[in-house]
Parts: sequence; C-alpha cells; structure tokens
Amino acid sequence: GYSLQMYYFILNDECIVIKNYYIPWEFEEIYYKEINEFRIDKTYKLPYRLTIIKNCGVEDSYPADTLSKKHWIRLSEMIKAKGIKLVDKASILS
Repeated sequence: GYSLQMYYFILNDECIVIKNYYIPWEFEEIYYKEINEFRIDKTYKLPYRLTIIKNCGVEDSYPADTLSKKHWIRLSEMIKAKGIKLVDKASILS
C-alpha cells in the first residue's frame, strides 16, 4: 500500500536510520562502513527513492513520497559530507 512509500531518513555519526511514518516501531540502521553508494532515483509516476548499495552488492530501495525537493537536496548534502558516493539518477539535484 501507500504506507510503503513513506520512508524518511535520519543520518547520525555512524549510520543512517530508515523509518516509516506509518510503521514507527520498525526501523533499519545501516552503518556507513557497510555502504558503497547511495542513489537517488525515480521510476515514472512513483515517488523519488533512496537506494542504498552495500559493499556486499545488496541493494535496498526506500521510496520517500513525503520528502520535498528541498529535503532531498539537504539529504544529499549530508550524505556527501559523510564521504560516501551519491549518484543522482533522478536529476533532482540539478
């Protein structure tokens, strides 16, 4: 359903925390040392999503329909400050 498109992200010193607005008791923590690349992408009418590509090759995508362009730009700045590669396939940052 729609709740699966409602992720948001918290970046702290050691990891990114992925949470969902409608399922607040569930969350995922991924440590930066496990991450090879972040990717922002979009598929046709679906919301923008953050895809996390881990060093082991596993890719997980998190659609974030509630984030505005301003929030995506701020998120990308914070990711870059962590020194992790960010690929903007959705061209939201240009």
